[in-house]
Amino acid sequence: MTTPPTILDRVLSIIQNQIEKDDKFRTSEPLLSNPTESIGLQYCVLTILLDEIPIAIFGITNPNFAVRNALFEQTITRRAISRKTPFLLLSNLRETILVETPHKAEMAGEVLRNYPLLNISNIKFDELTKPETIEIENQLYKVLNDLAVLNKDGRLFMEIPDADYFVARLVKAVNVLKPATKNALMTEISIKPDFA
Repeated sequence: MTTPPTILDRVLSIIQNQIEKDDKFRTSEPLLSNPTESIGLQYCVLTILLDEIPIAIFGITNPNFAVRNALFEQTITRRAISRKTPFLLLSNLRETILVETPHKAEMAGEVLRNYPLLNISNIKFDELTKPETIEIENQLYKVLNDLAVLNKDGRLFMEIPDADYFVARLVKAVNVLKPATKNALMTEISIKPDFA
């Protein structure tokens, strides 16, 4: 006896069908987890390939969990690290974010883009209406477009330098240079006492 498809099954199917329509992108390794007994976390994962190279791991969980839920994010991150994909897509069927894959699963990756919230109303019934399906497809189109831009340019958008941009760069440089400058001065003072 088979179990009826859940909302995650349906969303996974929509994503696979939509990606397969694109000639550059392909999917592989779809996985639908069993709900974790203690916390009820269920998720689905999909590897997105661009020109046959893994570019992102797409993880989707229930709306009951935050998109940055530690267990969910670490699970998807481990998969991304093992497949050497540069990006993560995390979604809880309401909020979707594009994240740079961190070096360790315990670390949080840098958020590159927050996508508009999805308005899916009848998740409890494991059904999607036609407008909800179209909304998911449109969101996926934006995601695939961003992945293509990231693959080509290495960034999503050009930063317009302003005062905050320069101050942030200066603070970062000071934090890097301060210890080295202190060590150089201490060495110089110990070698040449007259320097002080």
